[in-house]
Amino acid sequence: MRRIRNTQSWSYDSLMLFREDLEELLRIFNPTGAADAITILDDECEYSSLEEVGQEKGDRLDHLIIRSRKPGIMLELRRKPKLLNLFTLETTDEADAAYFRANEFLQPKRRPLNSYVTFGLRLLLIIAIFLELMLWTARPTFLSMHFLVLSIAILLLCTMSLPLLDQATFYLVSLARKHQSPSFWTRKRDDLIMLFLGTLLGIGATILVGRLIRHP
Repeated sequence: MRRIRNTQSWSYDSLMLFREDLEELLRIFNPTGAADAITILDDECEYSSLEEVGQEKGDRLDHLIIRSRKPGIMLELRRKPKLLNLFTLETTDEADAAYFRANEFLQPKRRPLNSYVTFGLRLLLIIAIFLELMLWTARPTFLSMHFLVLSIAILLLCTMSLPLLDQATFYLVSLARKHQSPSFWTRKRDDLIMLFLGTLLGIGATILVGRLIRHP
């Protein structure tokens, strides 16, 4: 009996990559530094280097493919439709080694804003709905029916919008270096959005606790 060997593949839920990350991936994809081992392309053109990609497409990339001839491995990153796939093109030890190195490198590169809105925000919304229902059941005079229905409708609407938030935040691939962007908004946008959403949730929690204190 001989075990059948298959190619490797992984799909990521989100990624945030900058110039230094892409350069490290190129080194992983071409560990021997062989000439012409790497192909960089998108759905329109093939490029000789990241510099040429930047000249033609600018810093923000909606679609990028990095393919290595030897070892046979490929990464495709696309915003629409969502596609963040790493896979081997051949069943060799060299391809598997490059794949595992690249996957280990990419796993911590998930976009924090996407994790925040798809997991953290979803959890907070579920907790908020549960608390409102519990408070109304235990103390029906504390929350009016109109307030309860309106707040639950808002929370459900927010929950239903999470897939749209996921689509808007799962992807950030930039040829700029992470800490060298001239724009403060570009460097800190994700942090500011998370701070803003957290502030809104904090205000909502404060209002709810305030009502609880005023109506023991």
